[in-house]
Amino acid sequence: FLAYVASAAASGYAFGLAPYRWLAFPILDKSRWLGFDIFCAWQDAYLMALWFFLSGVFTWPSLERIGSRRFLARRGFKLGGGLLFGLAVVMPLALYPVYRLSASDPSLIGYIHAYRALPFIPNGPMWFLWMLIVLNLVAAALHRWARGAVEALGSLVAAGLARRPVVTFTAFALVAIAAYAPLAFAFTPWLWADRGPLAVQFCRPLLYGAYFLLGLLVGRQGLGRGMLSADGFLARHWRALVGLAVAAFGSWMGLIGLSLKLGGQAPFALELLIDVSFALAGLGSVLLALAAAFRFGTARRPLLGALADKALPIYLIHYAPVVWLQYAL
Repeated sequence: FLAYVASAAASGYAFGLAPYRWLAFPILDKSRWLGFDIFCAWQDAYLMALWFFLSGVFTWPSLERIGSRRFLARRGFKLGGGLLFGLAVVMPLALYPVYRLSASDPSLIGYIHAYRALPFIPNGPMWFLWMLIVLNLVAAALHRWARGAVEALGSLVAAGLARRPVVTFTAFALVAIAAYAPLAFAFTPWLWADRGPLAVQFCRPLLYGAYFLLGLLVGRQGLGRGMLSADGFLARHWRALVGLAVAAFGSWMGLIGLSLKLGGQAPFALELLIDVSFALAGLGSVLLALAAAFRFGTARRPLLGALADKALPIYLIHYAPVVWLQYAL
């Protein structure tokens, strides 16, 4: 949908000029619709947080089953190999049409020279893999040297979810706010840095780390138990979570609209409130996504199961055909 958002520039971005906004919007079509902006804003609010949470869910059982060394070897091969493949193969293939849209010399040789002249190695949708590798190293270290502390904290979280789920989810919200709002206020929600093959959005490392560690604590019980149960609190209250997620996301969007209307006159308190509401909007949609999966996603569906088994390779290669299709259209 990013090729068709109404808020992007009227035309595409030059391939060789900073700030290289084609990293976010590789192709921009003349046809636009504001609804895609809202949809993409919703995905931005929760999707990466959900993925980091889910990765954390499966981490502790894997560490318990195969040990930290084998775990790190497997994750390093899968994630590190995926990152290298994406950098060496997927991104060069994907970005040629992006280059052609603004180049005076659209030849393949011209593209190779322009690509090599970039001050970083484009990583596209693979940017988060290095961060996930770091978090896996942290998890393995905790399993080896602080296993008792993780088990105790995980038992505390499990007890809270079982006895006082609303209070526990409120605590989750406070953690998300504390992990995101100070960095977002200090660096703005939009500031990125690219160094070599690595990229980071300054406001979000702590937020994604918090979701990963939350998944680690929740997942130590295993799937089908506690928060991850098909008949648990989330699945039973999915209707309430729809209302909560819509209200939280709507509040965030409304505050952003007010800030844009005020422009440079937006007060300090409003900017801080936007950052707080973003963290709440993300958590609301993460909980809704989990609730919907537990409530409606437990039936066996062979096609979806086959796709799920290949989720990582599909994610790694999808960028190139999608960008080329946008270019063709």
